[in-house]
Amino acid sequence: MLDDILELMKAMSRHGVSEVRWTSDRGKVVLKSSVTGAAAPAAQRADAESDDPMASVDWSEIIESPVVGTYYAQAAPNEPPFVSLGSRVEKGQTICIIEAMKLLNEIVAPHSGIVTEIYAEDGQKVEYGQMMMRIKPLEGEK
Repeated sequence: MLDDILELMKAMSRHGVSEVRWTSDRGKVVLKSSVTGAAAPAAQRADAESDDPMASVDWSEIIESPVVGTYYAQAAPNEPPFVSLGSRVEKGQTICIIEAMKLLNEIVAPHSGIVTEIYAEDGQKVEYGQMMMRIKPLEGEK
């Protein structure tokens, strides 16, 4: 788990993310940092050789916030969450809601798969591009 935390810290720095909440079957971690510089453009990072462990992450599995807003894990306070750890999701299925400027934006799964990690918590403020969850594609999907 320590290696995962170190990977998240590096990714936070690289992507300019100030806070990550990560929940997995192995535990729960909240990381906060004060971001002082801008992240390097992705095209430059992709070409550079690196011993960065996050370089091997399949970013197509990561679901990022498309807007700045508030993350909601369920449609209403007394409703069950859209997804939880281990949930199987289908392409196009609603996985969370981001409220931005009084508009509710349904975020849908880009592919079918299994929710393996959830980084955001219900009611948490999220930034554009902030990691919210990871969905591991099913065999033959992507």
